[in-house]
Amino acid sequence: RVSLSILLLGGLAVVGSAQTVRADEGSAPEAASVTSSAAAFKGPDLSGYKAPAGMGEEVGEEAKVVDKRNSQLPLDAGFDDEAGTRVKLGDYFGKGRPILVQFVYFRCPGLCNAVLNGTLEAIGDLDSMKIGRDYDLITISINPSETANLARAKKAAYLRQLGKPEAGEGWHFLTGNEQEIRRVANAAGFGYRFDEESKEFAHGAALFVLTPEGTVSRTISGAYYNEQTVRLSLVEAADGQIGSAFDQVLLFCYH
Repeated sequence: RVSLSILLLGGLAVVGSAQTVRADEGSAPEAASVTSSAAAFKGPDLSGYKAPAGMGEEVGEEAKVVDKRNSQLPLDAGFDDEAGTRVKLGDYFGKGRPILVQFVYFRCPGLCNAVLNGTLEAIGDLDSMKIGRDYDLITISINPSETANLARAKKAAYLRQLGKPEAGEGWHFLTGNEQEIRRVANAAGFGYRFDEESKEFAHGAALFVLTPEGTVSRTISGAYYNEQTVRLSLVEAADGQIGSAFDQVLLFCYH
């Protein structure tokens, strides 16, 4: 079967100028301000979207992104960072700055690359905000078999593409076991399911905006993130505000 994400990417401006990167191993604005910036942004036309053949309702329910604003992430969840150091999710919070969280897996053949490339483009355009100073970004692998070595290679590849090696201070690539990954993903509202036939994962696409205390402030669905929307969402989250959920973009990676 052909990955739906590959079919969709042909018609999306997800990647834009960013190429797919591969590795071997004052006060916060009102929510309406963020929403209006999203309304002005014309995303990809998915009016003809249909769930892929073979993807049953049960899988679709498990793999979708759910709006869980005001949900608290389990900050005691344990992971390995890209250096192989054992960390807790809470190590990145409580520093007074908001955090972006995304769920991918590093060997994903389709949609995860689009999510990472869309994120790369968005943070590359955030000239007024510096990663590691004004906000952090945490990329969590949903595949418990992936290791810190692979996370390190993926991080290095994306930092090269970004052209800002100093961004490594604020962009963290984490791997962990199934239980800890599920705890965090469930709290954020990110669903996924392992497909035994293909040995790959069915999942959706989203960027989660967290307050400095680890509460979900806003969920931006899809694989392309408008720079102004991301910036205003971060400012909003930094002030501890809980924003709105944007209209869901129905993207699935299913093989």
